[in-house]
Amino acid sequence: KHMDLVNRAIKTLDEAPKSHASDDASGVLPYTKSQILLHCATVDNPQSKPQPLINALESLPSEILSFPGIIVTLATLYGSCNDNSSTTKAEELFASLGDDISAKLALAEFRLAKGRYDDAVKVLDGLAEEDDSMTAKALLVQALSFADPEKAAELANDLEGAEVINYALDGEALESMEIPRFAKKLGASAAEGGSASKVRKLIETTGGKRGSIIG
Repeated sequence: KHMDLVNRAIKTLDEAPKSHASDDASGVLPYTKSQILLHCATVDNPQSKPQPLINALESLPSEILSFPGIIVTLATLYGSCNDNSSTTKAEELFASLGDDISAKLALAEFRLAKGRYDDAVKVLDGLAEEDDSMTAKALLVQALSFADPEKAAELANDLEGAEVINYALDGEALESMEIPRFAKKLGASAAEGGSASKVRKLIETTGGKRGSIIG
């Protein structure tokens, strides 16, 4: 009975634009349909398994499916499936976001979460010079601490005196491509200890070995 009501509601929404094409309110119809579909997916999937959620997201109206926040969420879900084809699909979705800094940071964090440190370094190496917020440099230290510890120590010296703050991934923020940022405080006191302790401190502030919030 519940699904009958849902199906009727979706059918009504699908037919509404045809009968009210000039109605200004028609712009909200895809959002309403998406809310119903996602609600059903959540109710029918109490254990939050990734595949039913992937199916639900991929069934959303094209206007909604193209949002950066939806794309990143889909990529995250594919990445959590832990098989090669899903990982490839996740990479393709991240790549579809384009070449701006936020898109590349999302891809780098995904690779960090998967333990693919060399691949993360490839993304972050050139990006570190473009990112004034120091996000890329902080993530690069994290990746290099596994791929090239000596280089990580050198870069950590450059970041000495910066306070790195990791913000939670927020779907609304993603709509404006605001992938997690790191804030810098000028005049902050220098970290105590040698290069190794600086690297450890930066890794701790970016979440540890599996510090990415993605996947």
